[in-house]
Amino acid sequence: MKTLKNFSLLVKIIIPLVMTTLVALGLVIYARQALSQLADQTREIVQVQTARQGHALNLQIAMTEAALQNRNILIHSTGQRSKDFRARQAAAIEATYEAQAKLAALADTPDRVAANADLRRGLEVYFAVLNRSSEAALNNDPVAGNTIAQAEAAPLRVKLRDQATQRINLVKSELKASAAHADEIVRSTTTMLLSSAAVGLLAALGSAGLIVIFAIARPVNAMGAAMGRLASGDLTVTVDGTDRKDEIGLLARSLEVFKRNAIDGRRSRCA
Repeated sequence: MKTLKNFSLLVKIIIPLVMTTLVALGLVIYARQALSQLADQTREIVQVQTARQGHALNLQIAMTEAALQNRNILIHSTGQRSKDFRARQAAAIEATYEAQAKLAALADTPDRVAANADLRRGLEVYFAVLNRSSEAALNNDPVAGNTIAQAEAAPLRVKLRDQATQRINLVKSELKASAAHADEIVRSTTTMLLSSAAVGLLAALGSAGLIVIFAIARPVNAMGAAMGRLASGDLTVTVDGTDRKDEIGLLARSLEVFKRNAIDGRRSRCA
């Protein structure tokens, strides 16, 4: 029985600590989930940006290959080799369009959509000029083909190359910004969780302190004062806490019995 009473008193002290522990555990679980989601989002962003960078590089490579095959056609404008160069040029042009289409598929903002549309138009104009240059050479007019390549195609290729380079540099800067943003989120989340845990622990200690003060210290002090008054002969004192089921209640009931015995003893002496 005494063990049960002790347990009842301990429960009142332990409850705030248990509640705070549960809150802290919840914060830890939340933190792990939040950071896991952040990691997934970061990986997705990095994968998309890396794909953009790869497609932009492939576009540059394929466009350069098309220009190189045009030069080969201008040099070797007759025979089977010219046909092979022409086939390679067509494959390079197709690869360029394929890389541009993959870039367009990853466009997720109006600015990116507009930039990809502008890039597509630029490629169509450039390859139309490049094809005219190659066809002129294949029709036994390499001089005209070279003139078209130098005067018309070359400036267009430089412009497209600059556009692709800008896209690559933009992706690099966005990757750095995404990494910095992710680091900042991790730091702020960690700070928030540590602060919440500290506040929770302080709240638990404060709750335990209040329980000790109001549930133990004050009742004990009140009974001490009542015992002092009883010892001095004041039998009108009121003993509080006799209805409690813990040690404080046991002490209060014992004091109440002592008071009643004192009252009965006084009555006996008076009689």
